[in-house]
Amino acid sequence: MAAQHRFRPGYVAAGIVLMVFGFISIFTIGVPILVAGVIVLVAGLTDAHRRRPRVFWPVVAAIAALFVGYVLVAPLSCTSQAVVRESGEDVGATSCTNLVGIDYSGGLGYNPPLWPAVAVGGGGAALAGAATRRSMSSDRGR
Repeated sequence: MAAQHRFRPGYVAAGIVLMVFGFISIFTIGVPILVAGVIVLVAGLTDAHRRRPRVFWPVVAAIAALFVGYVLVAPLSCTSQAVVRESGEDVGATSCTNLVGIDYSGGLGYNPPLWPAVAVGGGGAALAGAATRRSMSSDRGR
């Protein structure tokens, strides 16, 4: 006989609230909140955080590390300055800031790349997922 899933209405309600808030604020801080809501909803519906913790928690750690790594490295705000010379030539500079201090700057109309943030987030996700899985595997023998 298969183990019965325990439905957790508090988790389901919290997951739905987080998902609604994440959807409403999707253009600002909503995506991580929406994903957190999905994770809480899955935990409430399937009880996976208790039944399959060696699968559930490494995925949660990887998703969290993906968002943290991306936010740390991605250009958050950019400032552009343009000067028109008497010769009719436009000269300008664009400078972007982020949380770790990487210099994203270029000429007029510069668009900073997002691949460094995606690479750092993906690498952090892989490391966090593997480290969580390994630590949970080593705890099992105790």
